[in-house]
Amino acid sequence: MTTSHKRGHNAAGAYARTPTRTVTAGGVRFALRRLGPEGGIPVVFLRHLAGNLDDWDPRVIDGIAARHEVITFDNRGVGASSGSTADSVAEMASDAIAFIRALGFNQVDLIGFSLGGFAAEGACRRPGQDRLASDDVLYPDAGHGGIFQYHDAFVQKALEFLAN
Repeated sequence: MTTSHKRGHNAAGAYARTPTRTVTAGGVRFALRRLGPEGGIPVVFLRHLAGNLDDWDPRVIDGIAARHEVITFDNRGVGASSGSTADSVAEMASDAIAFIRALGFNQVDLIGFSLGGFAAEGACRRPGQDRLASDDVLYPDAGHGGIFQYHDAFVQKALEFLAN
């Protein structure tokens, strides 16, 4: 594993200003952003098809990061991450596991958006990954504006989910 840039602590409201860093896992250099309070179980967000770090709604990320450490990343071959895009949801799930392990985590909460939700669910259902994530995976429907239209309601639902 290689990591570039030191992690700075960012207060809520800072996703747009959070520096992009990288971590290497399985020969792929994954671009990522981390913010929110350190300690506890981090929340890893998995993106929709071809979505990158800049596509997350800062109001959603900042809302969760006010109470939890949040980690977002670009999938393999997307945005600032290296490699070729995954050919399947199973590959996306494997990449997510490798990414999380490269950061040194054994347990995380996953929130996946659209295709990222399928990858999150796939990662949790892998044999031997029972400590990878919480018992539940939250992934909102991307239709009709999804979290971008109803960001306040999504943040509230996600915070309730994470409190369990």
